[in-house]
Amino acid sequence: MHAGGQGLELRHVEDFQFAAVEPDEVPCAETRQQAAHGLEREAQVARHVVARHAQLEAARRKAPHRVTARQVQQEAREALVGAQDAEHADRRLVAHDLLAHRALEYFKNDERNITKPAYAFEISQASAFDPAADFIHRKFETRDSLSLEQKALLLYQQLIAFHLNDAKPDALIDVDIERIEFINEKGVQENKKELYLLALNHVAHQYENIPAASQASYLVGRQYNEDANSYQPYGDTTHRYDRIKAKEICQRVLAQKDSSEGKIHCSNLLNEITRKDMQFSVEKVNMPGQPFRAFIQYQNFNQLHLRLLKADESLKNEIENYYDDKFWNRLTNAVPIRSWEQDLPVVSDLQKHSVEIKIDGLPAGDYFLLTSTDKNFNVKNSLLGARLFYVSTISYVNNGPDYFILHRETGQPLANAAVQIWEQKYDYKTSRYTKEKVTSFKTDNKGFFKLQRLKDLNGVNNNYLLDVSHNSERLFMNDYQYDYYYYNNNNENVPENISVFLFTDRSIYRPGQTLYFKGIQLAITSTIKNITLNQIMRR
Repeated sequence: MHAGGQGLELRHVEDFQFAAVEPDEVPCAETRQQAAHGLEREAQVARHVVARHAQLEAARRKAPHRVTARQVQQEAREALVGAQDAEHADRRLVAHDLLAHRALEYFKNDERNITKPAYAFEISQASAFDPAADFIHRKFETRDSLSLEQKALLLYQQLIAFHLNDAKPDALIDVDIERIEFINEKGVQENKKELYLLALNHVAHQYENIPAASQASYLVGRQYNEDANSYQPYGDTTHRYDRIKAKEICQRVLAQKDSSEGKIHCSNLLNEITRKDMQFSVEKVNMPGQPFRAFIQYQNFNQLHLRLLKADESLKNEIENYYDDKFWNRLTNAVPIRSWEQDLPVVSDLQKHSVEIKIDGLPAGDYFLLTSTDKNFNVKNSLLGARLFYVSTISYVNNGPDYFILHRETGQPLANAAVQIWEQKYDYKTSRYTKEKVTSFKTDNKGFFKLQRLKDLNGVNNNYLLDVSHNSERLFMNDYQYDYYYYNNNNENVPENISVFLFTDRSIYRPGQTLYFKGIQLAITSTIKNITLNQIMRR
């Protein structure tokens, strides 16, 4: 396959480190007891920070003309990450947010919560998905006092309550979406997916005019797109049209004027949803003069352009360079022996579908079937595919070295068929594999020949190809046969190897006790193992 197109990349700074928050202050979870001490320290720090910044926020509201702590930290952040990224970082301005999100990264990591009690805390309450204003009042009680998931929920409640009445709700939206994703990942509710989508949609609709809420819309679209992958044409069709819903959501977000994280994500998701995709296959060998079928899998287009090319040796040798544009340029510039267009069934579900199409019969020979979504077969801007196949009445079957050359349709033996053997060898001068003729055979009146195994003086097993000719036809496929040069060197003279094994009647004896033993002598050559009888051995 050859396809073009690029998606947008999102570059975003997720974590900001201030000197007041050293990495070694993050709690370590080697044991649950150590984790408990770490959580206690984090809780104490968080309480002090919340109290301090509550005072700062009150002072800011009373004296708008004064430079508040938020503004100072915003300037510091712009100095660290730049003004462009600082716009998104505005959601986590105060030191409380930084500490809280650092603690959340700890709480959300399963590696620190490997050892669990039998009564381990699970997020099973549907109320965990409640809107932010209701979520902060929910109780998540448990006997598992060291549960990291419960601590994360409590911290989310604290963060959401802290930002609930912000004049600019960006930070609230950010932490609320993060809370919903965390619960979706860790929750065990029976109808978790429905609750997850309901919670995201609530955020998207409540703040539909605020760019930060577009991330919630994106997550809904992403879920629809993932559900659409479960569609089975002859099985479960429940989510067949979910990709259309995802597309509509992305288009609504992209219609917004202001840029946002969710808008960039939606742009990439829309490109993924609408991207064209194609795969196809044909029988490797087909009968001359008879129509045959090609199996086409397609997505997001309904017209296929096809060309049939005669495959010469130089073109077939270039197949291994299919990843290079030069190979595709050679194919598209070759003169076709036949060109046509094929209309495919029109579907509007944005799903991948399959269909078989008819290809008219061809004379014996080697061919390429070239397909494209563009009538001009543009290498840069279209989706291209190519398959090498053969048209011949010749076939063969084998059991080890015993081969029968047969008529492909009737199964009758092909007598006096010429079989040329080509060996694959590696050329160290050109760093490429080459083919060399090594031997040839003629089939008998039953179409039979025996592939004699030849001695390989280098002791290397190489691969080989069968080049079969009968009457005016030739079948020379790129199907390698293996172990042609395996050689069993059992007939060489190998010196006789004599071994003696002695056995005693017991493993331990008392002093003065008679010891009885017996022995077996083996004389081993390359082909024979003999037990030597009645022979005296001396050392």
